[in-house]
Amino acid sequence: MWALKAATFLTLAYFVLGGQDLDYGFQLMKCAKIAITQGIPELNVPAHTPIHIRSNLSWSGDIGVAKININLTNGVWYGLPDWELSANQTTEDGSTFIGYDFKLHWQKMNMSFDYALTTNELIFKQVQHGHMTLKWADTAWTGKLNVTRPGLSNVAEKVNEALIDWTVEDLDVSLTGLGLFNGPFATAIGTTVKNGLNLHLVGNAVGDFIQMRLNTIWWSTGKVWKLTQWCQKLHESQNY
Repeated sequence: MWALKAATFLTLAYFVLGGQDLDYGFQLMKCAKIAITQGIPELNVPAHTPIHIRSNLSWSGDIGVAKININLTNGVWYGLPDWELSANQTTEDGSTFIGYDFKLHWQKMNMSFDYALTTNELIFKQVQHGHMTLKWADTAWTGKLNVTRPGLSNVAEKVNEALIDWTVEDLDVSLTGLGLFNGPFATAIGTTVKNGLNLHLVGNAVGDFIQMRLNTIWWSTGKVWKLTQWCQKLHESQNY
């Protein structure tokens, strides 16, 4: 999943110090913006402006004019820290489980990839290479988070639920490498991606990945608490 490190930071900010009031959650989000922009060398966390997407991504489907398979490499994501946050706490302070409803909204963000496009039209097959740019406008992650309160002796500390619904108002895709077909294929890909997100055809893939990542990497290693301490020290020293 391409949202690997980005999603980890965005989600952590809500609940690493569960049991505090909602204002503290917003303080953590401010801390996350600084961490994403500057990185945290002592935790081996690099800056994420931009994010370099190291995993290859692939997608297969029917775009109307042909069946295609597209493999994306060398991805770069610009604008991650430029979010706007709204959130509500859905559980009482002191309860065993801590829950939030949230929305992360971006006015705009951009992504770029190198691609290999395999096109199957009737008996013809072609493989072409080029560059893809995606310009997102008015896009949002809306969802729910639930985590077990830290420090309870009889309950395992973990993320119990992470639900994320990704929507986008406008998505502009541009391609190089296809000659006269740059425009038609870019339009078809943009429409397919936009409809797939807005019609909820991707399910909870992002949320499931975030829950897995947090439980296996951040919580089990104690890295989440180191990030918490770093944020607290930053808050005390800079009064941000």
